[in-house]
Amino acid sequence: MKKENRRHSRYRLFAMSIIETGLDRSGIKVAAHIENLSESGMGVFVSSEIRKDTPVSIEIIFTDVLKNEMREKIRGTVVHASKQNDLYYLGISFSEPLSPEKHPYLYDYFCKENL
Repeated sequence: MKKENRRHSRYRLFAMSIIETGLDRSGIKVAAHIENLSESGMGVFVSSEIRKDTPVSIEIIFTDVLKNEMREKIRGTVVHASKQNDLYYLGISFSEPLSPEKHPYLYDYFCKENL
């Protein structure tokens, strides 16, 4: 059985994100469906290949309890990439954990209840 290397538990989150590679404008932007999220990373499905060890910028788009569209940005690195049928599954490790100071809307919506 494979050893679990995650530092934090992952939770399901119904939300979208925009993943951007090549932070110097040479990369791509792709829409992603978020599969799960934790304090230190996330799993997403994308339609374009993004390789392991690629630094990314992520804009997480979600609806808060008042039905307002909210957006939070965070940086990370792809630590897992695999093809699943016509999509790619990416495991992304955040450069820094989610926090109420730097990611107030997402932390308020998601983390207070799950961390």
